[in-house]
Amino acid sequence: MTGINTITKLEDTPQRLAAHYYGDWTLYGLIVDSNPNVFVDNVCLPGSLIFIPTPIVEEVEHTV
Repeated sequence: MTGINTITKLEDTPQRLAAHYYGDWTLYGLIVDSNPNVFVDNVCLPGSLIFIPTPIVEEVEHTV
């Protein structure tokens, strides 16, 4: 999995981080799913190292 690591601040929320890194706050689930131990009640623990995954943006063919 590719992405970047960042240190969280007191005012960071998953939605705010998603809006900053992806340009779309609705992708916050990618961040929460990648860092389940950092987010408590939709607020992150300040000073935590989190992983921001790179979303798949190209079309992918699926076979059934």
